[in-house]
Formats: sequence, C-alpha cells, structure tokens
Amino acid sequence: MTGVNKFEDELIFKTIEEKINVIDKINNTIFENRNDENSTLFKKIRKVSKEIGYKKKNYKRFTYANFPPVKAIIKKDFEAIYKKSPIAILYIIGTEDKYVDSEKETELLTSFNNSNIIIKKIERLNHYLNIGSENIESMYEIDSKAVTEIISWTQKQ
Repeated sequence: MTGVNKFEDELIFKTIEEKINVIDKINNTIFENRNDENSTLFKKIRKVSKEIGYKKKNYKRFTYANFPPVKAIIKKDFEAIYKKSPIAILYIIGTEDKYVDSEKETELLTSFNNSNIIIKKIERLNHYLNIGSENIESMYEIDSKAVTEIISWTQKQ
C-alpha cells in the first residue's frame, strides 16, 4: 500500500495520459451538469464513458467518481470561491507535485488578482510537501521549508 490514490482500481490503463483523459472528460461532464438529478447525471457520465472507451475492463469494482462525495467535490466551482474570497488563503504547493500542475495552478490563482491569496511554490517538494517517496510511513512528514512558510503565514494573520 502506497497511501497515494493512483486510481489503480478505478482507472486501469497503460498510461497516465489515458487516465488523465478519462478523469478530465468525466469531471467536465459532472461539472457542466452539476445541477442535474443524480440519475440524469449518471446517464450522462455513462454516455461519455462509452464515447471515450471507459469500459468494465478499465475498472475493478467501482467506476471513477462513482460515489456522491466525490461528485459533490467535482461539482463545486472553486475558481469562483478563490476569485472572490475575502478570507486570507495560503496556497502552498511543491514543484514536484504529481497530482497538481504547480505551474498552471499558480498561474491560474495569480490571474485572479485576489490580494487575499498568498502563493508559495516550494522547489523539490511533492504533493504532501515533502521530499522523496510518497509512502504511508512518511507522507505526512512535511518538509521544514513548508512548515516554516505555514507558521510564518499563520503568525501574520
């Protein structure tokens, strides 16, 4: 067990690009139809899944974004929240994050011109703000650079 969700059971494909394509298509379908009833949304997800070739052979027990809490997160428009947030936000990310594109995300947040958002991009850190492998034993041992940034920002609030 790695402690990292690589969607190995929900997205069985040969390449990460294939997984990302399926995630993008399904996430977009959920977001664009976020006001639909669950049964209607389910049908639209199935239709898109067929169109992109996401079949039973590509998952074990459950499909990607099968559970309501996952869909609820995907349905939220976090960009609108970030754009208008009157609350101080520290967005901290490592340059070696495999799950979030640190360049694109920080560019997007910067484009909102919200002075309440402080962005810190830390070299060599991964998704869990540490250096090295993402195993269950060490994944929450945050690097001292990240800890210093968090404490410093918190003390200024």
